[in-house]
Amino acid sequence: MSRGYVAVEREVESRPESGTAQARVTIDRSCGCERLEQRVLRFAPGRSEERETGKRQEVLYVASGRGTLHVADEPHDGRCYRRARTASSASWSTRTPAASTSRSSSA
Repeated sequence: MSRGYVAVEREVESRPESGTAQARVTIDRSCGCERLEQRVLRFAPGRSEERETGKRQEVLYVASGRGTLHVADEPHDGRCYRRARTASSASWSTRTPAASTSRSSSA
C-alpha cells in the first residue's frame, strides 16, 4: 500500500543554494522517498549559477514569476513554458529579471 505525502512550503526551512537560489527540500529520504527529491527553489534577480544534474534527470515547474531557463546554454523563455525536463548530465541555470523573483519546483 502506498501513501501520499504533502508538504507546506512555508513550514520547511529555507537554505541558501548556489548564487541567487534559496531552496526548501520538501520531499527526500527523510520522509521515505529513496529515489525522489523535491525542492522549492526561489531565484532572486540575476543569473543563477549553473546547476549540474549528474546522473539524475530533473523536472522543473515554474510556479510563479518569470525568467529565462538556460539548459546547456540554450535559452528557453519562461513566458513560453511552465515546465521543463533536463536530461542526465545536463547543466542548467536561470536568469530572473530585475525587480522580480521566480519560484520553481524541482524534482
